Amino acid sequence: MDLNLLNQTRQNWENFLNTLVDDQKKALGSLSQQIAANDIHYYAAVSDYAKFDQAFNKLSDNYRYDEELIPTIYQVYLDRDLNELAFEYLMSSQTYLEKAGVTIAANIKLLYDYAEDVNLLKKYKITLDRIRNILPANIAKITPEIINDKRDLNKFILFELIQALLILDDKRAAIKQITHENRFNDFLQAILKLRLPIWGWSIHDQPRIGSSATGKDAGSADILFQSGGGRNIALVEALILRDKAYTEEHILRCPKYIATINRYYIVVYHLEPSINFDSNWQNYQVDVLAISYPSDFQIETTVGFKDLNSEFADVRNFKIAMTLHSNGVEVYHVMINLRD
Repeated sequence: MDLNLLNQTRQNWENFLNTLVDDQKKALGSLSQQIAANDIHYYAAVSDYAKFDQAFNKLSDNYRYDEELIPTIYQVYLDRDLNELAFEYLMSSQTYLEKAGVTIAANIKLLYDYAEDVNLLKKYKITLDRIRNILPANIAKITPEIINDKRDLNKFILFELIQALLILDDKRAAIKQITHENRFNDFLQAILKLRLPIWGWSIHDQPRIGSSATGKDAGSADILFQSGGGRNIALVEALILRDKAYTEEHILRCPKYIATINRYYIVVYHLEPSINFDSNWQNYQVDVLAISYPSDFQIETTVGFKDLNSEFADVRNFKIAMTLHSNGVEVYHVMINLRD
């Protein structure tokens, strides 16, 4: 490309603009998109990226994703080592063109086919390697919504737990003969282990931690979440719904096992006839509120159970709620109906 000729042409255009009177300049307003599109080509050629970005931001989608401009814009982002932005731009242009019903040109299709180049994949790898060093609370803030749309860490973990339980819900026929809660926990743990490693988190089954109900020995928690650095971040206690004493035993285990976290999750497997699901959930709430809690784990009875079902999709066979306890501790209760 002859840059001298290009610059001279640009200068001629600017000289022309300077000869226009105000009314004539206003008349050019109807051509603003075409002018900005031409500017894109010029600023790309002379590597004036600040003005390139200004021109790009002026474009409507109709011009921004014009097939004549797509290769130029994509290449500018690659030249600036903005591989992720280049990839996102290509994917957005593809979505736009497909929705518009445009027959995509062969050279543009080629860009789409090879968009995930080596440099982009290397950057993704570096990002994934670094994730295990990110604080759990920040993991919740950066995870794509399509994977988990909860930004508060407590509900982020609750979402993961519910997604795993939804698989149990789908497979209820296959687990119909199970009667021992540890076998349910085995399935739940296996599903969670498939979801969490992407963040460097790990799941531990029945770790010997804290103290037992008698206080004489270490206790066995059902499922323990740990961050990439081995820090305990959440505890799950699971039980088959029976009576108040059994519910109380499991809930009071939580602070005995780990007293340093402020989030616990109680999973209740409902194996009675489905007709009793609603009434048993009500009875469960009454039982939980009536438990005699230790002073550092007192339940806020004035708040009671905060219903959370509306915050999740496809949870018809679930009851989801949260209770508040002393020292800012939150306990999440998930009852799943595993009977037809």
